[in-house]
Amino acid sequence: MYIVVGMIIGGLFFVLKSKEMNNQLEIRKKQLEMDYVPIVNKITILQNAGMTILASWDKIINDYEKNSKETRYAYEEMKIARENIRNGCSETVAYIIFGKRCGIHSYIKFSNLLEQNIKKGTKGLKDILNVEVNEAFEERKILAKKKGDEASTKLLIPMGMMLIISMVIIIVPAFLSIKL
Repeated sequence: MYIVVGMIIGGLFFVLKSKEMNNQLEIRKKQLEMDYVPIVNKITILQNAGMTILASWDKIINDYEKNSKETRYAYEEMKIARENIRNGCSETVAYIIFGKRCGIHSYIKFSNLLEQNIKKGTKGLKDILNVEVNEAFEERKILAKKKGDEASTKLLIPMGMMLIISMVIIIVPAFLSIKL
């Protein structure tokens, strides 16, 4: 009897932990998607101002460390990439690892752009980064629209309840006045 109860509790614990981990991964993914546009935009602006990619990478991380009070996964991944570079890893490998660790297509594409920049030089990088910023901004607009649709769907139940309550408030006094 104790073994069966223990197995059921263990299975339940496993399912709950698995669900919690999936929720955390989903939160991480959404946060990475939201931080992509500002990161690419900052790197593009700093690169257009004359900074190298690595210097702009460091500047973005330093600004994050000074100004942010909450943990942002994209910036933490950038910090890991910077530490890899400081520990002797080449920039190209560090950027590729950064893209893979983020695990989102846009970050992988961005890390490949940075790798190509190092291998082929900075010729045309400004144009490529500007195109990437525009594409990322369009993706962010689509994501915001999708979130708005999700929010409106979630609000249907409370709106229905409010409709029922207002109908009751109107109809009950009408019926009570008919009996008098």
